[in-house]
Amino acid sequence: MNTPKREFDKADILPFVVLCLCLINLYNRPLSFAEPSVYVSAFGLLSVVIYFFVQHVARILFIVWTVVQLVLVRNSDPSAANVLDLSQGFNLPLYLPVTMGGDGYQIGINFIPLMLLVLMEFLRSDRIIGEYLYFSAYRYDNSLSVVFPLKGKVERQVSLSGEKDWLLVNLNPAFKLKDKPIQYVLIRRNDKQPVVKNMTNQLVFFKPVADISSIRDGENDKNEFKEEVWALCK
Repeated sequence: MNTPKREFDKADILPFVVLCLCLINLYNRPLSFAEPSVYVSAFGLLSVVIYFFVQHVARILFIVWTVVQLVLVRNSDPSAANVLDLSQGFNLPLYLPVTMGGDGYQIGINFIPLMLLVLMEFLRSDRIIGEYLYFSAYRYDNSLSVVFPLKGKVERQVSLSGEKDWLLVNLNPAFKLKDKPIQYVLIRRNDKQPVVKNMTNQLVFFKPVADISSIRDGENDKNEFKEEVWALCK
């Protein structure tokens, strides 16, 4: 069976935005080791590369890249160079006058990074409902190991015997188990942590659902879904 193709994810918008802003900054600023914003651009470009290998790490790097752009400091003299400006591509500042040692400075808040932080929250990949997950075999000593790799879309959370963090996944395509098509599975991380999209080697319990009508909106009995294997999820 072929490895499932990676689907475009809304979280992929973020590295594209970071890439564009870094390239715009490098184009507009002198490429000099004395220019601090160039290092911020290099950090952003490295974060974009890391995103396609370890997404949850890249998200932390994107936050760091964004936060360092928040504060701007400039000299009150318009002809003087900015004291601190790590903004990438554009800035949208609100400045306040501050006197330091007899010199006049203006400290500003850059609203572009604030907008980016809001965008990051909206695009968070750990908001798992509606996202695609990818499954591979953890062991090859059971009847289900031959059906992997698989992919599926998370439809909703399900409560099994008081465990409210099970996820109902709609597989595409379905697989056959004992000559019955299995379109849905229930999954849950074995360490009870939330499933995170594109985080590799998450060990999950993988329960085939023979009849989707058996899944109720309220509490469900785990004993009704006895078939179970471990799988790796990302």
